[in-house]
Amino acid sequence: MTPEVAPVNSNGAHAATAAPDTALLLSTSANPLDTTDSTIRPRVSAVFPDHLRAVPEQNCPEPKELLATEANPIDAPDSVVRPPKEAVLTPQQQQEQASVLQSREAANGAFSGAGGMQAAERFNDDGFVNVERYLSQQGRDFRPAGITSLICEFAGLSGVVSLHGGLPPDAAFPITGATLQLADGGSISLDDPALVAAAQQYNTSAAGYEPLRQWAEGMVQDLHSPPSPHDVIITTGSNHAVDLTLALLLDRGGALLVEEYTYPHMLEGVVESKGYSPVSVPMDGDGYIPAALRQVLDARRQMPGLPQPRILYTVPTGQNPTGLIMPLERRKELYAIACEYDLLIMEDDPYVFLQFREGDVPGLKELGESFLSLDVEGRVVRFDSCSKFLAPGFRIGWAAMPPALARKLEMAQFASSLGPTPFSQVILSKLLSSWGAEGLEAHVRKTQLEYWHRASAMHRAASQELAGLAEWHAPRAGMFLWIKLLQPPRDESALVAALRDHKVVVVPGRIGHVRGRDPSFECPYLRMAWSYCAFEDLSDGMKRLGAALRDCAGR
Repeated sequence: MTPEVAPVNSNGAHAATAAPDTALLLSTSANPLDTTDSTIRPRVSAVFPDHLRAVPEQNCPEPKELLATEANPIDAPDSVVRPPKEAVLTPQQQQEQASVLQSREAANGAFSGAGGMQAAERFNDDGFVNVERYLSQQGRDFRPAGITSLICEFAGLSGVVSLHGGLPPDAAFPITGATLQLADGGSISLDDPALVAAAQQYNTSAAGYEPLRQWAEGMVQDLHSPPSPHDVIITTGSNHAVDLTLALLLDRGGALLVEEYTYPHMLEGVVESKGYSPVSVPMDGDGYIPAALRQVLDARRQMPGLPQPRILYTVPTGQNPTGLIMPLERRKELYAIACEYDLLIMEDDPYVFLQFREGDVPGLKELGESFLSLDVEGRVVRFDSCSKFLAPGFRIGWAAMPPALARKLEMAQFASSLGPTPFSQVILSKLLSSWGAEGLEAHVRKTQLEYWHRASAMHRAASQELAGLAEWHAPRAGMFLWIKLLQPPRDESALVAALRDHKVVVVPGRIGHVRGRDPSFECPYLRMAWSYCAFEDLSDGMKRLGAALRDCAGR
C-alpha cells in the first residue's frame, strides 16, 4: 500500500480527511550553573588550576568517568557523572505503564524476543528495558578513554600543575568579542573573556555546553515529560546523531524498520552506505499501518536466516517526504507493538516545531504528544534539531535516550568529531537566554506563520495548476507537499526531460523508498518544498510543473 491522499475537488478543497549533591557542582563565570536546579549534573574536577574547586577523591566514580566544562578542560572525556533520576508520571502515564506491565507476561509467552530471552532478561531491575542488549559490536567496544581514568587519580588534590591538557592557550585565539544583530531588532554580545575563549576552544564537554544542555533538558521535560529515565545530550544536529546511534545499535547487515517512504538522506546516506538492511512497512496518511507492521514482523520471524528488525525508525511529524502528522492513537498502537516485539523506537522529529493550521499556529504549547511521552518502558530514542526552527548553520540538535545508551553516544560523538562546535553552542545559548521563554515562543510562532503562508500559497497554486493531474493532502506541517500523479509516466526520464524544458525542479518520490534505485519500481509520487523557494515564485513553480506534466502526458 501507499500513503493515502485526499483528492482535490474542483474548487481546490479536499475531501475529509532526585537532586544532585550540590557539593559537586562547579560554577564559574564561563559556566553559570544554578546550584539549586535539581537537573544539574554533578561534576568531578581534578588537575585544574588552583582557582577551581577540588572535590573529595571518593566522588570519583567507577569506572572513573567525568565531564569537563569550558572552564574545566579535560583532554578527552567521554562520560559524565549523573545523579539517579526518577521519572515523574502523570496519572495517564501511570495508567499506560500499568497496562504495559500487565501485558508483559502474556507477550513474553507469545514472543520471547531476540535469542529467546525472557522478560527477566529483557528488563533491568528497575523495570525498564535493558538497552545494552541492543548494542552492536562497535557499541559494546566503546569504553571510557584512558586519560579520563588518569585524571581521576588526581581527584581531590589541590595545587596541582596541569600539564595533561593538549589545548591551545586562550591568548592564541584570534577573536576577543562579538556582537550579533537579531532579526527582531535586538542583539547579543559575546564579551565575557571566559566565554569568548570557551567558544574558540576544543569542545571538552561530551554531553554539550552545560547551559545549553540544561535548556534542552528543560525542553524535553516541558514538551514530553518522559515517564521513564532519559538523559539529554547536545548533538551535532540530528543527522549525525542518528548516524552514530544506528552504528551503536546495528552491525553491518542489521535490520531496521522504515516507513514505506522515509527520509531520503537517512536511507541513502546512512542505511545504504553502512550496509544496514532496511525493512519497508506499508503506510497510509497516518504513517505506519499497525496491521501491516505486525505482518512484516511475523513474516520475518518465520525466516530465521534473515536478520530480525531491532529498531523502528520514524519521522512522525511533518514527515519527510510525505508531510504527514502521525495521530496520537496511531503512536500508541505502534508503541504497543514495539513493546510486544521488543523493538527500540528511533523518533527523528526535526519538523515538530513547524506545525500550522488554518488561521492559527500552535507555538510550543500544542505540538502534540510524542513517542517519548508514551515511553513507559524506556525504549524510545528521540532526536530534535535546531535546524528547522532556528538555523541549520548552527549544526546543533539534542537527543533524549535511556542513560546507558546516552553514555555510549557521548563516547561515539567525541570519538568522531569531538562533539558539537563550541562556538555554535555558546552563541545559541546566549541567544536563547536573551529571548527567554516568551521570546522563544514568539520566534517559534513567527516561524510557524511563515511556513503556513508558504504552504498555503503552494497549496492554492497547486489547486489551480494541478487539478486533474494529481491529488494530495492539505499541508499541516513540515516543508513538503507530497502529490500523487493520477497518470504517472512509465518512463521517468520523460518526466525529467519535461521538467528541464520548463525549468522547474521537483523530487521524484522514489528516492525515499527502499526500492528507489530499482529501475523497475514505479512510483507515482512527487515531493515539492515550499520552504526555500522565493515566495513570489511558488505560484509560477506550480504553473511550470503543471505544464511539464501535461507535456509529459502528451509525449
